[in-house]
Amino acid sequence: RERLGREVKKLGRQKEGLTRGLASWREKAEGLRGEKEGLDVDVDRLRSSATALTSKNTELERERNAIASEFSAAKSQNADLTQTCDSLKQRAETAETHLSILQASQTSSETLTTQKLLDAEKLQKSLRSQVEALQLKCRDLRAKIVEQELQMDEMTSLGSRRGGEVLTEQVREGRKVIERLGRERAELQEKWEQSEEEVEALRNELEMVKQECETLRGEFGSMHSLRGRNGWQTVENSRENLLGSSEVLYGAEEVDALRREKDELVEKLARGEKHAENLGKLVNESRVECQGLRMQVAELQSALETKSTDAHHLSIDLTAARAEKEGLLGELNAVKRQLTDAKANRDQLQLECVELQREHSTLKLECESLKEAVDEGGDLEGLRVELRKARDAVKNLEAEKGALEAKLHTAGGVEEGLRRDVEDLKEQVEALSERRDSPQGKRNGKADRGWEAMFNQLGDKMWTEKLGSLSVHDQMREVARALEVRLTDDPTRGLDVTGLSEFGLKRRNVPGKLVIEEGSGVEEREDSESPTTAVAPIPGLVQMGLVEGNPRRLGRRFSETPVRVRWTDPDAVSLNKATYQHLRMSKVNLDIVLFFV
Repeated sequence: RERLGREVKKLGRQKEGLTRGLASWREKAEGLRGEKEGLDVDVDRLRSSATALTSKNTELERERNAIASEFSAAKSQNADLTQTCDSLKQRAETAETHLSILQASQTSSETLTTQKLLDAEKLQKSLRSQVEALQLKCRDLRAKIVEQELQMDEMTSLGSRRGGEVLTEQVREGRKVIERLGRERAELQEKWEQSEEEVEALRNELEMVKQECETLRGEFGSMHSLRGRNGWQTVENSRENLLGSSEVLYGAEEVDALRREKDELVEKLARGEKHAENLGKLVNESRVECQGLRMQVAELQSALETKSTDAHHLSIDLTAARAEKEGLLGELNAVKRQLTDAKANRDQLQLECVELQREHSTLKLECESLKEAVDEGGDLEGLRVELRKARDAVKNLEAEKGALEAKLHTAGGVEEGLRRDVEDLKEQVEALSERRDSPQGKRNGKADRGWEAMFNQLGDKMWTEKLGSLSVHDQMREVARALEVRLTDDPTRGLDVTGLSEFGLKRRNVPGKLVIEEGSGVEEREDSESPTTAVAPIPGLVQMGLVEGNPRRLGRRFSETPVRVRWTDPDAVSLNKATYQHLRMSKVNLDIVLFFV
């Protein structure tokens, strides 16, 4: 009985320990449930913030595309203004030549009336040739404008496509992290449900043990009344006796079954502790990942803020460029109106010249008739009258000539004012280009570097078009325009053969071949009769058969390994030293454009 009593006490203490452990596990389970709910709230908040960031990124991309389109439009308008200024300059030069021709015709008309007719015919021929030249130049300008618009569209699509790759990659990485956290949350949910099932099974078994303990407490409740003079020893003895009697009454098998159940409960409790530790580790890992996700979201937000700031600066620059463009357009319209007035004056002068020619023809006929009358022996008085009429007609012609000279002087003043206006416009356009290309107002963002590259490419193309007008030989001008090379990321790829078909370059049009000489640098040739040197270190020219030499000596870039190249045909190009110095000092990227000097 005493042994049975000790066992009962031991079972009671174990029961109390199990009860306390179960209570602590319940508290831990409640804490884990609360942490799980907090994690669910954090995940929902992160999902909402990621959605907001995605929408904001989309809006920023739209704004950036709109700004890029507006900037390209402003850029094309600026190029149109530059071309218009050049055309105005050419027209002013043609008007100046026209005025010089008119002055020559006036001085020659003072000597003989017959010379006036010849000068008027020369003037008509020169005007006709100038009109044809102006029409040809307008056709060339239209073709160049269409080509520049196509290139600007390609560069705009390329800039907008490269600008959004970084933000798209960051948002994609954020989505991957959120999906991985969702999967781990689902696994944690499954493990939590399994732990809840095991805790429920432990609770049921604990209830069964509690019922059995109540039964035992009812059966052996009389043992507590045995505390007498023997004290607790008597209770222990009675418990051992009671245990012995219970073994006798119930058998040793049932007691062993109770002990086995107790051992199983202890093992399940240990498993529950291990499972709780694993759950705690998983919760800590999920917390660490949530912190990393919060840091990534903060980085994305800071990147979006910087992008929005760059977009704001771009919009400010675009507004300033628009204002300057409006001012230049107003000045250009004023110059156009003045040019229209000058053209009207020129047409009036042409009409007056036609009238003078008619009067001259009538005077010529009258003189011939007078000669015939003299030869036939006509009346001398009639001849004198006819002579007075001729003198009066000559005086009238001289008066009209003075009026024409005054009008020509006025037209010369108008032409000089137009020329000054054109020079002012050209200086303003160059100042605007230099301020646009200067590194002071540029920032370090990738979008700004993309705009800088576009500006450089446009500048190179403009200088290449001016190169054709500097050449004397027509065939060399075609070659210089056809051999314009736009390199890719690898400059050693050389000349793009497909681009030559756009300019109509044929093999027979190339004046001789280029020969690469050893050494470095470019020699300055003052006399045009010496073999002309050229800067053309492009391996693609060797592959096409345009040059002779070893392409391995050319190096990776022109700035690293300059070489001297000469034409085998010395008469192909002839440029003076001033033109050569102008080309050397011009702002041109020699990796992109070939110069023949």
